[in-house]
Order: sequence, then C-alpha cells, then structure tokens
Amino acid sequence: MPRRQPARQHWDRNFLARSLMFLRYGSHTHTAGECAVQIARRSLFNEAAVAYAIRERWTIEGYLQAADATALTAAIDALVAAYAQPGQDLVLLMPDGSTPSSHRLLATETLGGPRVVSLHFPHGKDGEYSTYRRYRIEVEADIPVISADTVLLSWHEWLGFVGGGPLFVYLSTLAGPPVKQVVSAQTPYRAIQEGHAVGYAGWPLPPDPLWPTAEHMERRRIVRHAPRRSGPAGIQAYTHFETRWRYEFESDASLIGSPHAWA
Repeated sequence: MPRRQPARQHWDRNFLARSLMFLRYGSHTHTAGECAVQIARRSLFNEAAVAYAIRERWTIEGYLQAADATALTAAIDALVAAYAQPGQDLVLLMPDGSTPSSHRLLATETLGGPRVVSLHFPHGKDGEYSTYRRYRIEVEADIPVISADTVLLSWHEWLGFVGGGPLFVYLSTLAGPPVKQVVSAQTPYRAIQEGHAVGYAGWPLPPDPLWPTAEHMERRRIVRHAPRRSGPAGIQAYTHFETRWRYEFESDASLIGSPHAWA
C-alpha cells in the first residue's frame, strides 16, 4: 500500500490551494497557491525611545510541485536564483496576477531595498524531492516612518572642568623633605566640552560652544565618521552618520554651564 502522508501536510496543501493570490519577487512570480505569506512588523527606536523606522519581515512558506525529480530540480534552481538577487521588489499580487495588493516591499520605499535573510528547505522526509519540495524564505526591509534626514539615533555630550585654584610646586632641598611653595595665587579656569551624535541619514551638526569668547579656536576639533552602507549597488542606502566635537576653553573667571541636552 502507498505510504499515507501526514495529516499536517495534507492541511497545508489544501490551505495553499485555496489561495488565489500571487507572490512576485523581482521578475520571479510564484504560481497561484504555491506559497503562504506571514508578515510581521516591528518598530525601530533610537536611544530616546522614538520610532524612526519599521522593520517588516515576510516569512514565505511554499510548496513546489513538478511531474518528476528532474522537473522539480529546474523549479528549485529557478527559485534559488531568483532569491539570490538582493534588493528586489517583493509584492503580493491580486488574483488577476498583475494588480499589487496593500502588501509590498519596494526598493524605492525602503532603505537599501528588501534583504533575503534566509532560504532553506526544512523537510527531508515523506517523499520530499520526488514530485514536491517544501521551502521557507525570510525577507525583510526597513521602512522610514519620519523624515530620515532629521532623525538622531543617539546624542551624548559632557563637560570637564579644571583650574581656578592656586598653583604650587615642591622645591627639593639638599637635606630633608621637599618644601611646598605657592607660585601663583590663582590659575586660569579651564573647561572641555566634548560629545558625539549619530544621525540616521546625515551627519548631525555639532552644538555651539558654551563659552565662545573663552574658546581656544585653534584647538577646536570636529570629526565626521563614514556611514554604514546597506543594500546592493544601485539602490544602496547609507545610515549611522556620526559626528564628534571637542571645544577647549580658558578664562580668568569661573566657567559655569551644563551639557546640551538632546533637543
């Protein structure tokens, strides 16, 4: 007697067969009813707990069918080749096979385009690779929710203070302990203002110096780090633009102030 297939597989096949919609990735269109799609969305937050993008992940569970193993091999190769191309549009189409539904990940609307996270064939029993083959694919992309040019991912600034008190030195003696001697009743007040910030899609501007008339401008230091790249050539996106700053101050009066808070 032929071996009876598990009940779960029978349910899956019936479920997929009832689906009349099509899934397209790039130029590859899955046959109607070939796969089921699950979509999960989660917010990405900066250090201030403000959402700046949505990360959307599609889990595609499919079922390839063919007349024999040779034809099935060709179908598998076509599937693997299609999803080996990064940054392609992923669209769930209406039953007419051409009209986009509300579910879509478009390269032009995401940062760096859709990313194929995984493609694997999770089953190896019950006649797999005879006339059918089950697969699972995960694709994700990041969708900005506010103007990316204005988003800060992090902001840090701190102040350091020295000076203001008397200046003393120790003089060595021919015999006995050294002798403390005050050489100045008061020293200049000095401060350092330093920090760094990371912008999502552009370099943040450094804040103004807190005491501009007391700044040693010849010591001012502004550093910009190269951003991270996301996505393949042609649709690549750049994120995480870091700016660092350092100001040094000197004054005959006490320098009083607080670090700039995240605006």
